Amino acid sequence: MSAIATLGDVTYTYPGSHGPALDSVSCEIEAGEYVLLAGPSAGGKSTLLRVFNGLVPQFHGGRISGRALVAGMDPARTPARRMAALAGMVFQEPESQAVAETVEEEVAFGMEQEGIVRGEMRRRIDALLGALNIGQLRYRRLATLSGGERQRVAIASVLALEPALLLLDEPTSQLDPAGADAVLGAVDALRQTRELSVAVAEHRLERLLPRADRVIGVDGGRAAVMTPREAAKRLAAVPPVCELGRRFGLEPVPLTVEEARAGLAGRRLSIAVRDVPAPGAVLVRAEGLAVAYGEQVALRDVSLAVGEGEIIALVGPNGSGKTTLFRALAGLNRPARGQVWFAGKPAPGAVRERTAFAGLVPQDP
Repeated sequence: MSAIATLGDVTYTYPGSHGPALDSVSCEIEAGEYVLLAGPSAGGKSTLLRVFNGLVPQFHGGRISGRALVAGMDPARTPARRMAALAGMVFQEPESQAVAETVEEEVAFGMEQEGIVRGEMRRRIDALLGALNIGQLRYRRLATLSGGERQRVAIASVLALEPALLLLDEPTSQLDPAGADAVLGAVDALRQTRELSVAVAEHRLERLLPRADRVIGVDGGRAAVMTPREAAKRLAAVPPVCELGRRFGLEPVPLTVEEARAGLAGRRLSIAVRDVPAPGAVLVRAEGLAVAYGEQVALRDVSLAVGEGEIIALVGPNGSGKTTLFRALAGLNRPARGQVWFAGKPAPGAVRERTAFAGLVPQDP
């Protein structure tokens, strides 16, 4: 195989920074290869992705040295419009790259700029919306979509230009399990139909580590290239199944549940169960909450109680109403019906008065 992207001794420093974000990084991505960038937050993963499409340094500025080639082009000196067709990137916050009002317009926008004929545009839109399981959103306004839905739309808009290298910055961070499977499955299907190289920066490695051909561990601006098996042994943060394999000394360290099950077959395992204290008095109670955005009903007759000291996991698919419920408890959404109580008293109407009981950290800080 030939390399679609090559970095040689690349060092990059952001404007005003005291130290480099990338320090003497050398790596290659082969044509058709699936590469996983793994490592701690602020370790340099996103910066490395942005070197491949030229946003570093063209957009961010700063100082860069070393050698970079993507599809034979120097991303630091090739116009951004040209690089977008060679190395398409989906950002961690999909809102930051949206330009149109509706889903169909957003997916079509890049193709319109490239002058792609309408019939071909329609074919690509149909195929991508179906592959990413968002066909039902085709005419929806982006402002009405959940975070996960917007992330899939952003991926479709980038894939519409059919880049040779797809750069994904935490593509599953806002997706439910079904959405994550749909996105990664669509990328897998695209790689089978044409030669597509993929570089993914991600913290949630459960689905990605078994898929990767190679792993680039990025930490403190330094990069180390390894196989997925090596990554399962060497990375500080690995999927639970890899951690299980480490603890029980399995060789090789399993990458999947099936491998772990086979490795542990016949072993006697002991599990320590810790006592969980009972929750205290009810701190927050909601009864019969109903919230709608125009004709779109987000909550229907939702009731719950949260006791002092209690930890509750609110789970469900993208767009099912989890964020809306949080916003209703915090006073950011006014319910059409229902009531919220704090410590047995009706919750105050003003958001600032609710923060002592319901302080909200949003999905996009």
